[in-house]
Amino acid sequence: YYGFPWRPQHESPENTYLSHKLKYHLNYKAIQECFTYAKEYAKSLGRDVKCYVATHSLVNYTAWQLVSPEASLASLDCVDGYIGQVWTGTARTATYYQGELKERVFENAYLEYDCMESMTAPTGRRVYFLTDPIEDAVRDWGDYKRNYQATFTAKLFFLRNNYYEVMPWPDRIYLSKYPNPATGQSENISPEYATQMQIMINTLMPVTDNKISGSKGIGVLMSNSGMFQFSPAHNGYSDPALSNLYGFVNPLFKRGVPAGIVHMENLYHPETLKDIKVLLMSYAG
Repeated sequence: YYGFPWRPQHESPENTYLSHKLKYHLNYKAIQECFTYAKEYAKSLGRDVKCYVATHSLVNYTAWQLVSPEASLASLDCVDGYIGQVWTGTARTATYYQGELKERVFENAYLEYDCMESMTAPTGRRVYFLTDPIEDAVRDWGDYKRNYQATFTAKLFFLRNNYYEVMPWPDRIYLSKYPNPATGQSENISPEYATQMQIMINTLMPVTDNKISGSKGIGVLMSNSGMFQFSPAHNGYSDPALSNLYGFVNPLFKRGVPAGIVHMENLYHPETLKDIKVLLMSYAG
């Protein structure tokens, strides 16, 4: 890809960047080849198949030090859109506000859903919002419920979108046992909470012209290249908690200003800055 032999990614910041950029390219090509084949094969059978990329938000992948093509996938004709994988596991990633590092699940979920919507909207593609009542880490039912409600509430603020993946892996939600803090035993979901969950899903709203309150038009610029910079072995990189992002967003959001994400890769779309009045950016990010 670069025209020189492999260089271990941990040996220098440049190697880290080049390695992650290569991973980005390989992921992009893999999706392109798989989706193109799927569509061509379906067409040979007289079917029109839609192909969606299931992906975490750029906010989360950057925080978790993972690499994905993210916004660049919109340049592929074979990609019809995304499934925005936001749930208690991603949203509970701790962030700083006023010097305190802790979980801010509702705030982080809101930012992640905004990140997915803003990445997709200018391109005319579709995004399905996911949320999950359970996560891979084993926690108790009280923790799951509290944080599921927070992430679920966050996605209801996005009134232009009413496409959802309401429940991945229903068997692990309804058939698996998790600790009950009240009894100290591992138990199945309670009938009451199972019913509540179904009611919540049934209330997912249609598209509306309503708008959330708060000053509009403030955006924070992010780039996919943020995913290319991480390695704990390099001295001098001092922002693993993404303060260059959350330092802009959290103080505004905590005061009722719904600042959102603007993707640098989308700037060639005329719609990207249509509603933006103030654009904040940090070269550190």
